[in-house]
Amino acid sequence: MPSRHAGWVDNRRTETPGGGDSPATGNGPARHLYRLYWICRGRTSGIQYSNTHHDTSRRSLSSPRGRWDCRRQHCRWRTGRDPTESTKSHACAGRIVVKRYPTVTLVNGRLVDDRKPQVSVFDNALLYAEGLFETCLGVDDRVLFLKEHLDRLFRGAKVTGLQVPHDRPTLSRWLHRAGRLHPSRVTQIRLTVTPGESPRWRGVPGKPQVIISAARYRMRRDPYTLFIADTRVDQFSEFRRIKTVSYAINAAALKQAQRRGCDDAILLNEAGEVAETTSSNIFVVRKQQVITPPLTAGCLDGVTRRKIIRLGRRIGYPVTEKHITLNTLLTADEVFISSSLKLIAPVSLIMQGKRKYRFATGEVTASFRDGLWNLLRLPADLR
Repeated sequence: MPSRHAGWVDNRRTETPGGGDSPATGNGPARHLYRLYWICRGRTSGIQYSNTHHDTSRRSLSSPRGRWDCRRQHCRWRTGRDPTESTKSHACAGRIVVKRYPTVTLVNGRLVDDRKPQVSVFDNALLYAEGLFETCLGVDDRVLFLKEHLDRLFRGAKVTGLQVPHDRPTLSRWLHRAGRLHPSRVTQIRLTVTPGESPRWRGVPGKPQVIISAARYRMRRDPYTLFIADTRVDQFSEFRRIKTVSYAINAAALKQAQRRGCDDAILLNEAGEVAETTSSNIFVVRKQQVITPPLTAGCLDGVTRRKIIRLGRRIGYPVTEKHITLNTLLTADEVFISSSLKLIAPVSLIMQGKRKYRFATGEVTASFRDGLWNLLRLPADLR
C-alpha cells in the first residue's frame, strides 16, 4: 500500500470506523488503519495515486483539476492540489513540478494504466497509419451523438476494409464507461480501432485493437482564429469523408497555422476552393444566407455538420451546400466552425499570408449556437 511522503503530515480529525471521533495523527499502527479505511472509502485528500487502483469509482482517479508530479528522478511525490496554493511540502520542495491531467483508458474493454505500453510497436496503425477513430463529447453521463459516431465508424470500416472486432452495443457500453470513470464533468472521449500487428513483420496478422481514452475537456467561449494553409486536399478521395488515423496533412497544416499564432488552419482543395479546417467543418454567412462546402469539396461528413443543416430549416436559416471560393469566404459577414467537441464556434479572424480579415459574431451564428445547445439540452452553466 502506498504511503504518504515522509514530509507530509495529516492533522485532520477523522471519524473512526467504529463510530468514535479520533485524531488520525502520529505514526502508530492506528493511524495506518485509519488511512486504509479512508482509502477504501475514497476520501483521501491531497495526495493522489495511480488511476488504476482497484476501486474504479470517480474518487479513485486523479483530481479533475489535474495532477502535479515532482520531476526529480525516483521521487514519487504526487498531489491533486496546486503546489503553489498549498502550504504542504515534500522532500523535493523548491523543485519544478509538472501538471498532468488525468486520463482513463480502456483497451478492448479493460481498464489499463495509460502510462505503460499497451499497443504493439508492430501494429499497422503505427507502421502504416492504418486505422479509424471517432472523437465524442461527454457531458455528465452522456456521450453526445453516439449513434452517429458509430455509424460513421462502421462506414469507414467498409471503405478501408478494416474489421471492427466488436458490435455497436459493446462499443457504446465501453464509451459510456470511460466517461463515467473520468472525474471531469465534461470529457473528450476518443475511440480508436487499429488492425493489430502487421503480418509483414510478425508473420501472422494480429487481432484488431479497440482503444478508448477519456480526458477532460474545457468548453471554449472565445472565437477562433484561422490561417489559410498552403496544403491542398484531394476533393475526389472517399477517405476525406471518414476519420482515419492518417493525419499527416492535417497535422502539417495545423503546425503552419500555430506558427502564425492561429488556432486552426483552413484547408483548400486542388481547385482552390474551401474544404474545411483541420478539425472542423466551416460555415459562411452572407446577407443572412448560410453556406457550407458540399462533401464533394473534400470535407469530412461531420456529425455536427449534419445536425446544423437540419437545424437551419427549423430556425429560419436554411443551409445551402455550395462550393465556396476564397473571395466568398473572406468577404463574408460571419464565419463559424463546427465539430463534435467545439459544437458551434464563431471565427473572429482569418489570415491569408500576412493579410488579416476580421469577422463579428452576428445574430445568425448566435442563433445556430443557441439552437444546438437547446437541441442537445446542455446545462446553461457550460455555455
